[in-house]
Order: sequence, then structure tokens, then C-alpha cells
Amino acid sequence: MTEFARLIQQKRKGKELTLEELATKLDVDKSYLSKLENDRVPAPSKGFIKKISEILDIEYEQLSLLAGRMTEPMVKNLDLNTVELFRSMNSKNLSDDEYKKIKKIIDDNKK
Repeated sequence: MTEFARLIQQKRKGKELTLEELATKLDVDKSYLSKLENDRVPAPSKGFIKKISEILDIEYEQLSLLAGRMTEPMVKNLDLNTVELFRSMNSKNLSDDEYKKIKKIIDDNKK
């Protein structure tokens, strides 16, 4: 389970909302929300992320990053190479170990 899915599920349960109750608030089908919480559908749109962040009291930027999306303020503060690297890594569905290896390569090269 990705951190994105884990956080949504954790916050939903913390607010004592059922899948059906949250789905109603989000105006989506309960089955879609279940698939989202179990990583069986692609990351949602920025608009949906915004809506769910407001309902579950999650910082929008944090949830966007966990979903593999970047907000405009984030993009404005990054150079083009960083944005391309982020997009490329996000499109590969890398495991946690693979992310750690890439981070280590970057960290080792900064020395």
C-alpha cells in the first residue's frame, strides 16, 4: 500500500467515517474509494486531491506529493530537471527500496 493510500485510509478511520460516508462527501462511488485506498486505481486528479484533503484535514501539498502530483507553487520553486526527474520516477512505480537507492546515489554524488 502506498503512503497516499495509507494516509487516506488512516485519516478516514480516524474521523470514524465509513467508505460509504466518505464516498458520499466526495461524490464518488464507494467502490472507487475502496480501490483508491487499496492502490487499484491511478492517482486521482488535482481537484479530487484538493477535495479529499479538505474533508480529511490533510495538507494539500503533502497529499499531492504522495499521489505523485505537484502543485503549481511546488513546480515554480523547482528547476526543469528536478520536475522531469520527479515525473520520470513517479511513472515507474518504484518500490521503497528503489527510491532509497536513487536517493543514496544522489546523496553520495553531492559530497
